[in-house]
Formats: sequence, C-alpha cells, structure tokens
Amino acid sequence: YGKFIIDPITYEKEEDEQSVCGRTKQVSPGALTEDEFDHFVADLVSFMVYAAEPARLEDNIWGLTLNQREQIGIAVIAFLLVLLVFAILLNNEYWRDIH
Repeated sequence: YGKFIIDPITYEKEEDEQSVCGRTKQVSPGALTEDEFDHFVADLVSFMVYAAEPARLEDNIWGLTLNQREQIGIAVIAFLLVLLVFAILLNNEYWRDIH
C-alpha cells in the first residue's frame, strides 16, 4: 500500500506529499516564523468571532447575561411556533366553508 493523496478537485492521484489543498503547492517558505503564524491565526480567528456577534463580547446587555438572552430567544421562538399553530387552525376554520 503506497502512500498517495487524491486531489479533491480533480480526483487525480498526487504523488507529492507537500501538496496542500488540492492543486496549490508551496513553492517558497513563508515570511512568518511558526510562532508568528500561530499568533496571526489566533488574532484572525478572534476578530472573526467578534465580527460574527459583537454583543457576545459584553457580559451584560440591558441587565441580561448571555445565557439569559439565549433562554429568552428560545422562549420567543417557542411562542411564535405556538402562535403559528393557532394561526393555521384559525385560517382553516375561516376557509372551511369556502372549499
């Protein structure tokens, strides 16, 4: 059993173990050291997490903690689902004589 990699794009056999992400190959060493690269990636991931939901950074918004806000969100979704059931039943009752 020889060791080979399959290109996820072309499904061709890759003999070179240095192949990264299918067709892309590293042709020269990077400008960052390994520690600098790890720090850069950690900073980038932290920024993306912040950009996704900036309110999550604050611990207390309108007197509610994050866990309380998530529980209120779940309760609101449940209420809207119950309201949807009643709206569908009421709609069926209104349209019963027409069909």
